[in-house]
Amino acid sequence: MLSVIYNNIEIVYQKIGDYQQVLKYIEKAFNIDTTCLPVNHVDLALTYTNMCLILTHLKLYDKAILYYQQAIEIRNKHFPSQYPSFIQFKLNAFEEALKSSKKSLNINLELFGTKHANSMSAYIQFWTYTTRTGRFKEALQGAIKTLEISIEIFGMSHSISCKCQNTIEFICSKMSDET
Repeated sequence: MLSVIYNNIEIVYQKIGDYQQVLKYIEKAFNIDTTCLPVNHVDLALTYTNMCLILTHLKLYDKAILYYQQAIEIRNKHFPSQYPSFIQFKLNAFEEALKSSKKSLNINLELFGTKHANSMSAYIQFWTYTTRTGRFKEALQGAIKTLEISIEIFGMSHSISCKCQNTIEFICSKMSDET
């Protein structure tokens, strides 16, 4: 739960544009997650992705690529079918990533239904890409669906549920910035 609090603090610093503080709190959350979770735990893929996003923003590309590679390795073990969109996303081909993500989401929903971890992961990718492309209303719907699935599977206090709540708050803040 402490890592979630650090992620919340990081969101505030991101909002005010203090990226050195963002990095500081992401590193704190990262250290907790990598200490507490097994090496290939699916939640670590998101933790590694968060770290590489801030490193990329700070133009620390050599460090960022290492975290991207770790995220890809973990995600491939759990969700190998979703990787065209992930790679496109990393190459800044956001529209193509979004198309692939929608296709992946539909496949996962068809194969696993709406209350399965694979479908939840597909929703996570979907709202990640819709947020990146500025489609906050769609992103919010996907994040809410992810939260519902996470609560159903893992419960309210699970780290994914907490991260979904943080994401919903972040998306809502982005939506309020647009008005």
